[in-house]
Amino acid sequence: MYVDQRRRALLAGAGAAVAGLFPWPTFASETGRSSTSDLLHSWPDILGAWRLDGIDYAGMWSPELGARGIALPGRAHELIEDEWRRGEAIAVARRPGEFIVRFNLEARRAVHLVEAEQMRRFNGHAVFSPDGKILYTSENDLVSGKGVIGVRDGVTLEKRAELPSYGIGPHGLILEPDGVLLIANGGIVAIPKPGEGQAELERMAPTLTRLRISDGALLDQWILPDRFLSIRHLARGMDGSIGVALQAAHANQASREEAPVFALLRNGAFETIDSPPEMRLQGYAGDVAQAQVGNAVHYALGCSHSGLVARWNSTGQWLGAAPLPRACALASYGESFLAVTEEGEMLRLPTSGAGPTSLPTSDAKWENHISLIHSLSASI
Repeated sequence: MYVDQRRRALLAGAGAAVAGLFPWPTFASETGRSSTSDLLHSWPDILGAWRLDGIDYAGMWSPELGARGIALPGRAHELIEDEWRRGEAIAVARRPGEFIVRFNLEARRAVHLVEAEQMRRFNGHAVFSPDGKILYTSENDLVSGKGVIGVRDGVTLEKRAELPSYGIGPHGLILEPDGVLLIANGGIVAIPKPGEGQAELERMAPTLTRLRISDGALLDQWILPDRFLSIRHLARGMDGSIGVALQAAHANQASREEAPVFALLRNGAFETIDSPPEMRLQGYAGDVAQAQVGNAVHYALGCSHSGLVARWNSTGQWLGAAPLPRACALASYGESFLAVTEEGEMLRLPTSGAGPTSLPTSDAKWENHISLIHSLSASI
């Protein structure tokens, strides 16, 4: 297992001023005048990963300058802004990932590149400790198939220790205010063995797990009645509820397509939430985000297979869906949701009932997750 020298050189040279840069195209309104500036002023800076001309990048997109970033050894999944070290971010490789990288957004240069340890693979997600000194990463043990949580130095990203995830295939992570780590154990065995695809599904055991980070003790664990619903991504509302994105893995196609994509953890109870019968979400949600809307919490899910962004509130009430082909990556912005698709489209979805606004499609293929940048201005 290694990051080959060609890709390492590509990463090391990512400080070039135009690395991964693509400008945002202008377009004309119905009156013939350019309306780009009218739309862009309402968009924030975004942290994300994308593919352009066959090369994978991680970096930032801003309304004025478009996207610019560093080249990567492979596809990234989640990117995290480092709030303790201004202007830096972390990119975690898509599962089964072999690298994690800290990079400087302004210089567009890698600061630390760390490869996965022997018989370990990254699962695409990480979260900082409350003081930023530790980074927790979701990982797989390729020997046992069990999930582990890497305990890494928050600056160098070198591993200090490991904690059990108390499950299989840990994916999304949330660090709760009381110092408890919430883990989405997807439940799918990730040891590659020829001819065992069906056997892996038969051994599926997804769980939602609470772990005390001070000593690794198991505090709580929830299991859904349908063990073929992989628990993948998490968002926490201001009311303490947890919205969960699900991905169905049933062998039967009809069962997959009819499966729920959303679950809620609230008041200690964990349950799936149905969509209206006429709303077929194809059993797949690639991301989940939450927004505080007045006194209510709204959850949005990017349902890539059905081409919809679906919304519920934290009581489980259905709020509707907006069409968006290949919708996946989501972030909240005030009382709106921002959605970025795998085909380069960007959409802003107000929760007020106003219609969505979109930006022109780019040539970049965005990865599954985005977040907002808070520490830098768009002038970088």
